[in-house]
Amino acid sequence: MKLNIISKFKRKKILVIGDVMLDRFLYGKIYRKSPEVDVPVVDIYKEIITVGGAANVAMNTSSLGASVFLTGAIGEDNDGEKIISILKSKGIDIRGLIIDKSRPTTVKTRIIGNKKNIVRVDKESRKLIDRDITRKLLKYIKNVVPQIDAVVISDYDKGVLSQKFLKEIIKLSKRFNKIVIANPKIKNFFNYTGVTVICINKSSAYSAFGKKSMSRIGKNTIKRMKCDAVLITQDKKGMALFEKNGHITNISPVKCKVLDVVGAGDTVVSVLALALVSGASMIDAVNLSNIAASIVVSKPRTAIVKTNELIGSINNLFYSR
Repeated sequence: MKLNIISKFKRKKILVIGDVMLDRFLYGKIYRKSPEVDVPVVDIYKEIITVGGAANVAMNTSSLGASVFLTGAIGEDNDGEKIISILKSKGIDIRGLIIDKSRPTTVKTRIIGNKKNIVRVDKESRKLIDRDITRKLLKYIKNVVPQIDAVVISDYDKGVLSQKFLKEIIKLSKRFNKIVIANPKIKNFFNYTGVTVICINKSSAYSAFGKKSMSRIGKNTIKRMKCDAVLITQDKKGMALFEKNGHITNISPVKCKVLDVVGAGDTVVSVLALALVSGASMIDAVNLSNIAASIVVSKPRTAIVKTNELIGSINNLFYSR
């Protein structure tokens, strides 16, 4: 594992496009059940707010030293203002974050009682954003693409990424020879033809192709989507990398204590993009992403990985023996 690759991250510029959201975590104690209905009463003692979705991709990429340009839509509300505040505090360029007055900011609220997840409450609109908002986003992307090193598309099926919009993003990125890393939801899966790498989890892979072998799914995806590689995450089984040249690599998970898997996929695509534009081979980039993912799942809530953590993990895994 070449540590000099990581040192190059801080000179890179990454454009992140997709569904921006707010993650809210409410922690409480359960002492009793409600007298009205048979549900626990959670007395909240702590609230933690962070960003999720494409904004979490931006946060992970920024925390590793890169310059980040975020493109997406938020509502004209307090939650949208909180997202702006958090991103600004981290130096992320949010000129491509458009306010859409017709929809709320996407918010995922998780309620944790007695250290157990009780329920998740979502506030969102999944309808496609209107053409005017799309035009504004595309105008920004056209101005930024020539100056960046890679594009990461973070699709959470919240209405930002329409079929036509995706086609324009991919066409524009290819015109300027930019690496495109896509993390699609199943609804848009087959609209990502021509990207560099598709990152999906096992569940999405089965939804797209049926319960076939991972090998068959990987090969079929490369053939149909005309991409250079497909990375399929498989929970406790690690990752499977399929490359256009026919190489298949199974990557074992890094041993760690898993506290929370929220946002781990965001970390994977962030590190993958940075590693590839910094000169890493596909397999080295995936290995770096795998190590980064092990760091964030060891943390509570939606988490990010820092440069010193990534270097420390690599040293422990490869150089401390």
